[in-house]
Amino acid sequence: MSTAQRLNAVSPTVSRADETLVSVIMPVYNGEEFIEDAIQSVFDQSYRNIELIVVDDGSTDGTLGILKSHGDRLKLMCQKHRGNAAARNRGAAEALGEWIAVLDAADLWESEKLVQQMKISHRGDVVYTNALNFGDCESVGLLSLNAGHIPEGNVFEELVRINFITHSSVLIRRDLFNQVGGYDENLKTTCDWDLYLRIAIAGGEFCGTAEPLTRYR
Repeated sequence: MSTAQRLNAVSPTVSRADETLVSVIMPVYNGEEFIEDAIQSVFDQSYRNIELIVVDDGSTDGTLGILKSHGDRLKLMCQKHRGNAAARNRGAAEALGEWIAVLDAADLWESEKLVQQMKISHRGDVVYTNALNFGDCESVGLLSLNAGHIPEGNVFEELVRINFITHSSVLIRRDLFNQVGGYDENLKTTCDWDLYLRIAIAGGEFCGTAEPLTRYR
């Protein structure tokens, strides 16, 4: 029996799922250009039981002022510049939700993103979505995944070959995130790929949706 099956012997109904707290972790460093849009895409979610935790990683531009303008609508944490992995771990350490969702400060969510993920959350420990690429993306396709192939289950072998999961799309069970030790703060890049591999090694189950509910800049 998978981790997801043990934790969800009975699949939740939509109404029960909507009672589950989701902690959204958003790290930011000098993100004044885009962060307001990212924050608004969280506030616009049709899934309502959310806490938004933003970790300012030592920004020197106007980011902090934008964050403070939202008052208690978000949990604001500040630290000296230590990198995005450390900022993510700092936010996750304060999370109260059963699930951790990740959103980078330059990316966006469609309004139904969390609702659609929670509907299938009984199937896995990591729930991801397809992503629509936008902005400076001439060298990549419109979508991050071929809609006809959404890897599910224990995806370790596929992950070894390529990181096919858009980071801002993931929803991760907090207990499993903590079990594998969170992000490796020694990694300057690919800390997400490393995390997924460790989750897969630990027996975590992955599931996804072909809908492009995440917008990756």
